[in-house]
Amino acid sequence: APARCNPGTLVDYKSLIRVHILPELGKVRLDRLRTEHVQRLVNQMSSKGRAAATVAKVLAVLKGAMGRAVDLERVEHNKAKRARGPALKQEPPLIPTPDEVRRLIAAFAEHGLALHVTASITTGLRQGELLGLRWEDLELNREAGPILHVRHQTQMVDGQHGLVALKTKNPRRDLHLSGMAADAFKRQKAAQNRQRL
Repeated sequence: APARCNPGTLVDYKSLIRVHILPELGKVRLDRLRTEHVQRLVNQMSSKGRAAATVAKVLAVLKGAMGRAVDLERVEHNKAKRARGPALKQEPPLIPTPDEVRRLIAAFAEHGLALHVTASITTGLRQGELLGLRWEDLELNREAGPILHVRHQTQMVDGQHGLVALKTKNPRRDLHLSGMAADAFKRQKAAQNRQRL
């Protein structure tokens, strides 16, 4: 249900519906929608070269919407449930060596993205989480060691970047920072203070 979606997810759903679902299924009455209609959409998207992940998202949106229609007693069965999406290939991640990490951080040492590069490598934060950090989320001078509280993320909504709370408690976490990461945050804080002056 849209009320439980964060704004960025809702924008994605609307885009998938407008671009992929409505052109193909928009004229089919809900009570006449069949698994074959959904499967045809999935097959057509795949044959047109759409990314498997995009096809899987479209199918997931349809399954969710049809499931809600069943809950609301608009239809008796979720006709999207039996449609089969493409197999998603899991590519092994590219993991840099410690030497490659050191060289990358050194290459950005004097660049405006130095903190971004260092923090993303040392914490593993997603881009939205990293961009959603606020100074109050950091405890850099703790006796037990510096810590970072991940509570927010940035998302693009209606062409504007906005700060939103993480959608569940699970992504909310506290990360102990390495000395390298803590030093990068301290340098950034000092640079911002100089700019303010």
